[in-house]
Amino acid sequence: MNITNQIYLVFVSLIALTNHGLVAQEVGFSKAKEHVKAYNFEKFDVERFSLYSIGSDSEKVFFFYENLKDRKGKILFIQNNTLIDASKNYSFAIPDKESDETGYITTRSVDGRFFFYCKDYFDDTSDYGYSRLFIYDSGHEYFLDSVYNADKKIHISFSTGGRYLLVNTLNTYADYYNPEQDNRIMVYDLSEIGQGKINREYIPCMHCSDSYLVGDNLFFTIGRKDGYNGFSNKDIYMAPWRSLQDSVKIAANTDILAISPDGKSILGTRFWDRQKSTAVVVDVEQKRYQMLLGRDYAEHNAFFFPFDSKFVFDFKGYLIYVDFPEKYPFDALKWRNEQIPDWTDEEFWRPYEHTPLPEK
Repeated sequence: MNITNQIYLVFVSLIALTNHGLVAQEVGFSKAKEHVKAYNFEKFDVERFSLYSIGSDSEKVFFFYENLKDRKGKILFIQNNTLIDASKNYSFAIPDKESDETGYITTRSVDGRFFFYCKDYFDDTSDYGYSRLFIYDSGHEYFLDSVYNADKKIHISFSTGGRYLLVNTLNTYADYYNPEQDNRIMVYDLSEIGQGKINREYIPCMHCSDSYLVGDNLFFTIGRKDGYNGFSNKDIYMAPWRSLQDSVKIAANTDILAISPDGKSILGTRFWDRQKSTAVVVDVEQKRYQMLLGRDYAEHNAFFFPFDSKFVFDFKGYLIYVDFPEKYPFDALKWRNEQIPDWTDEEFWRPYEHTPLPEK
């Protein structure tokens, strides 16, 4: 290659880089502002394990740890950047493999004084089985409901203030669909649980899931048919509590990961913009969003941390707190924003990458 061609290629590359920069500046791309806090879990076997947050009380965030070698689990919380074993206080929700009479404990969630969990049962190997839902409070276990198909992923959330427990059973897989139970929001009023009374209500809601009651507003997703006859294409809606008919669409093709306690921001994931699952923060009032760029946030467990008022991602050894975006440049009601380049355009996305985390 002669010197003229070399100069030409350098010139073309500079133009491309400049154009990328101008597009990014004009549209409003930005790297997520984050605060990384390392935590230590050297006391636990970390060769093959799972670790995910299951909620919080007024002082700390809880995690469920499972050793995938022997399937033994623990309830943990973080103190002074170290995971502390609190299993002795939650022995009722620890066993993962028990006899057929007591069931296989799966989904767990903590909210203040309440601890939700479900037990899965299979009558025989060819049966879909069923799940029984329980809530534990002040030394007492209360049965809530029974759900068909023990393999289903159950979504649960507590309302702000903790009065209501909301449960959804709709899954994205077509072969798990059970219209009788899946097209509703299961609501449990816990205000009289101290007297041994739990009021139950089923709110009809076609293809609804991911329900959250924040203040007086109900947030939820409605699944639309995908190419596999499932319901993985989800749109986010908001409605006044008890007025589902007044629902307003907040975002298209967006899954909910967490919602801020004031109901103003939704942490979610979107796929079609970059052709890759990407974490986003949606501004509810504007119905606009910003992507969280810098890491594969969407691949990690996330929650809202009440003490720092931030969304947090758990990178197994690191908690990454992300600031709320300064701008929300993208229309959340669009199923895809065309000005966002495909994730395979590595040259474009490289300036938005954070330094990799040190290996634990």
